[in-house]
Amino acid sequence: MEKRRQEAHELKVAQAKDAQQQATLPPVARQVVAQPKLRSRIEQKVIVHQGSGCLTLIGATTLIILIILIIWFVLVIPICSGVLSSTSYPGSDRESSGTARTDTTLPPLGPATTSPGGGTRGQKPGGSVWASAKQALRQGDVELRITRVLVGKVPLRGGFDDRETTSQDELLAIHVEITNRSQSKKVEYQGWLGRDFAFNRDYATLEDNFGNRYKRINFGIGTKIVGHVESESIYPGKSLGDVIVFELPVDTAEYLNLELPAKNFGGDGMLRLRIPAGMIQRR
Repeated sequence: MEKRRQEAHELKVAQAKDAQQQATLPPVARQVVAQPKLRSRIEQKVIVHQGSGCLTLIGATTLIILIILIIWFVLVIPICSGVLSSTSYPGSDRESSGTARTDTTLPPLGPATTSPGGGTRGQKPGGSVWASAKQALRQGDVELRITRVLVGKVPLRGGFDDRETTSQDELLAIHVEITNRSQSKKVEYQGWLGRDFAFNRDYATLEDNFGNRYKRINFGIGTKIVGHVESESIYPGKSLGDVIVFELPVDTAEYLNLELPAKNFGGDGMLRLRIPAGMIQRR
């Protein structure tokens, strides 16, 4: 009995303390404390609000990362690569899923480079001289020759098994041969399709007598043009073949002007060759 009286006394003392504490609270707070169900609902809302705050923070962080990625791919990469505009071209067939990259930029022409053997010359408005593509063009120890100009589906190689396929569309493929005439120095050659990242122009351009400019065609990562060389050393007395692919020219074009930066083999200025329509063959 004595123990029960002591417990009852302690309970009264605790209730008295709670009553004193509640007396110091605002009226609204006293109502919340006095109603257990209402207090439980408020606690649940507080927990939900805290959880949504965490989700909001995660969403804001994700949004910031997406904005940074968009700025990188839309602004930074095109500025670094010097590509002002590009379009997509269909890839090869179903086995090769690469998408072609093309470029329409055509910077101002630099000093023309002519062939030592004379040959037919073409004069472009503005004073640039074009050498005949039927003859070899030489600058220093490097000699350039156009061996074939073909219209048709371009042979490709790609996929996990490196299978050879063709492009879906007919394109123009210009086959060139670069020869190192030096007896002691090798030549470091870089292909004229151009690199993805370059601060100076390193790619070929093509224009017809009507002023139509034709885009370079590249089939992206994982798909290679058969015969194309990205970069390679040419030893003294050796030759190297390469392929440059463009859009299909119009049927009525009388000639095509091909311009190649000589810096791709360590030279200066531009190599300018005029390809007559008669040189173009069907594959």
